[in-house]
Amino acid sequence: MNRAYVEIAVSLSNNQWQLEQKWYDIIFSDAFHHQDQESLVRDLQEWIRLSEDIEEPVLTTEENLRTNVSNFKHSIQQVIDRINQRQNELVAQAEIDEELLTRFGLTCSQAIFGDGKDSEFPMNLFKSASFNGNTDESNLFKINIQKYLKENIAKNIETNRSINEEDWLRRSTKDNVRVNILREVLWYKNTDVKVYSSAENNILDLAELAKDMNHPVLFSGNMDLNRFLREARYRHELADKFDISFIDGFGNYYICHVGNVIVFSLRFSDVNFSLLTTKDLFESIEFGKVADRQFVEVKYEASEDDNNVGVLSLNYWMNIKLGEGLPCIKTEIKNKGEE
Repeated sequence: MNRAYVEIAVSLSNNQWQLEQKWYDIIFSDAFHHQDQESLVRDLQEWIRLSEDIEEPVLTTEENLRTNVSNFKHSIQQVIDRINQRQNELVAQAEIDEELLTRFGLTCSQAIFGDGKDSEFPMNLFKSASFNGNTDESNLFKINIQKYLKENIAKNIETNRSINEEDWLRRSTKDNVRVNILREVLWYKNTDVKVYSSAENNILDLAELAKDMNHPVLFSGNMDLNRFLREARYRHELADKFDISFIDGFGNYYICHVGNVIVFSLRFSDVNFSLLTTKDLFESIEFGKVADRQFVEVKYEASEDDNNVGVLSLNYWMNIKLGEGLPCIKTEIKNKGEE
């Protein structure tokens, strides 16, 4: 509403007032969808904000302004509260749209089984990947989205969901799968531990450590090491000195090659070390199948305190098999002050 119209309404608010029932009947009729009512509430909230900004009123006196604004805000807030109450009641009574949850599950499944595209890091490291596994509780992984609004997945409730919500759910699934695979690698038994005083010394020793490994791969979680390796892309003298090369096609987590060692970044805030191992470590990965091309099941559970808010749970089943008795060397970089 134009600021001038708000000032007119404020000037007429010598007392608190109520909206006639006929207007509520229109607002709550089929002419107004859920999202239309939400839009109306936002407009009313804006009217309240505009009323607070009135200075040097033309249509009322300075003495009456504070009282009139208070009356106007209280009256508008009553309208907002009644609309919100009605919406909350409808959402609480509404059923969950199971078809929408299934669609969410299919979208999230694209993070596991893409549309004919090559699998991404670290799934592409495994010798074999299968997508017909069982859905045992022991293999279950959950992504719980807290305080999720029921109105977003309620039947016959048209609301303004985020236009990129499904993309966000798919990315969340993809990131969670990646994290859980790499966590398995981080828990693998170390066959040796090496500590270096600098990134340069760490890199110089890589060739010696990896000489007896088939298809060596380094998962680097050290910021100094990652920074040094990336710097070699722009400083050719470093690349030449340490046999660092950069090859396209290895994905977003790829940093470089050091000799024949492929280096990937470990993006964990609680990991400041690296692991040197072999691709032979990655035996197989298996995902549980929910339905045709669906490997993620999405569920909603209402909160005990509020029926209109709950937990949206993305569930997938993954079984990772790593090779046994293979080299896995932990490397750390510690300055003298850290030792």
